[in-house]
Amino acid sequence: MLSSFNRIYKANRLIQSLIDNDALKDKVIIIYPFGLYGKTIKGLLNSIYGIREDYIIDNKLAHKVEQFDIRKFEEIPLSDRERGLVFLASDAEDIYSEVRFELQKFFSMNQIIDLFSPSSYFDPEIFWDQSYINTGIPDYARYNLLESCAREIYKNHVPGSIAECGVFEGHFANGISRFFPDREFFLFDTFCGFDERDITEKENINSGEFIKKVDNFSNVSSLDTVLSRIAWRKNVTVFKGYFPETAVNNPMVEDKTYAFVDLDMDLYKPIKAGLEFFWPRLAKGGSIMIDEIRCKELPSARDAVVEFCDAHSIPFYTISYNCYGMPDAAAIITK
Repeated sequence: MLSSFNRIYKANRLIQSLIDNDALKDKVIIIYPFGLYGKTIKGLLNSIYGIREDYIIDNKLAHKVEQFDIRKFEEIPLSDRERGLVFLASDAEDIYSEVRFELQKFFSMNQIIDLFSPSSYFDPEIFWDQSYINTGIPDYARYNLLESCAREIYKNHVPGSIAECGVFEGHFANGISRFFPDREFFLFDTFCGFDERDITEKENINSGEFIKKVDNFSNVSSLDTVLSRIAWRKNVTVFKGYFPETAVNNPMVEDKTYAFVDLDMDLYKPIKAGLEFFWPRLAKGGSIMIDEIRCKELPSARDAVVEFCDAHSIPFYTISYNCYGMPDAAAIITK
């Protein structure tokens, strides 16, 4: 996770860039929320740049801190909201999703400056920085791979939507959302575990013990809980049901171009279906990530990737990581 110094450095760089590009002219400056980093951003604007914010917004603190005039979103006049530029000053993992969801009720993406975001969307120079999302999940290498893909996609202006097949509890979807905050984001899952149509005789032989151990992933959080974990969920559309039936002949997704897709479906049939559906729709420079490529309990995941890539003469590479004490790897194929 970024240190406090690196956060402030990043925020200062972004503010300087906005000033250099005359992007603050005729804007209503809003700081939100007003925790430790909100106060730091106020100090940077006031003391370093001589810029006075127009509003400090924090619904929980509104009118409770006497030395500051802290408002609620609803108290900003519509005319000021329309000219608003929000300095988003939070990177606290436990409130990250709610802070951003609340913000998008009042402002469009082009009005938001996420000062501490790891995404190149907000700061093109972040391409050269070393960043990292602290998710509490021990597959950091997988997140680093996601980050690398996202930065290349923004650096090379690769167009397209984002998708994840196999959402489970929504933690990795949150990571994808944070790196691609402006993209249309499609989520595909049964949200009730593996579909019986995918548990073939071969899967029972190869992965039966794993399927029993995880109780078929049937004990998942509610869809509302999953969505509550996703940072920019206003951009999210969920397709609940059996993939690929939820995608094929669905003009909402079938007619799209994709910049990044994550396939985390564990079993041969859905992974193969995911590759067959998304590869023809992948933009040049886009990437598909496939998880469990080296998990001994899920050998058919690798079989699906190797078979598909061999058939289409597509190279793929893997990055190893250790998740919950088990060696694993993710595969990447890029168009």
